[in-house]
Parts: sequence; structure tokens; C-alpha cells
Amino acid sequence: MAWTGETCGKCKRRMNIRFEVPPDVWRMVVLNCWRVLCPQCFDLEAEKAGVAYSFGRRLEATSWSELAPPRRGRSAKRSTR
Repeated sequence: MAWTGETCGKCKRRMNIRFEVPPDVWRMVVLNCWRVLCPQCFDLEAEKAGVAYSFGRRLEATSWSELAPPRRGRSAKRSTR
């Protein structure tokens, strides 16, 4: 089964961890260059921008088994010529 989740817009790695940042902080750090960043790239960009941040106490976890099943798209069949 292929990965159907999001990938980081900067490093192209798949997003193993989902995190949320207030919109004004996101704009200050990433300057609207990327829609999605992994935590590592966000941390690097925050350091470059001189933005100090910390994780709040509200942490949540969702098991992969609780996520919605992937959408079924058209399956592209390759021709064998």
C-alpha cells in the first residue's frame, strides 16, 4: 500500500508527526513559503527567523488505526509493451 499522507514541502519527507502552530506564528516563521513543514524543518526555519517557541502542555495522540482509511483513486495500469 502506498503512503497517502502529507509530505514536508521543504525536505519532502513524509509527515510522521502532525503539529499545529497559530497562523500568525506560522506566517512569521515560514513567510508563506510552504503549506506543510515537518517539525524538523519548522524548527530550522524558526531558528533562522529568530523565533523562540516551546511546546504547550496540550499533547494529543492518534493511533494509525483510528485514522480514516485512504481514499481509493483510479488505479493506473501500466502497459507492457
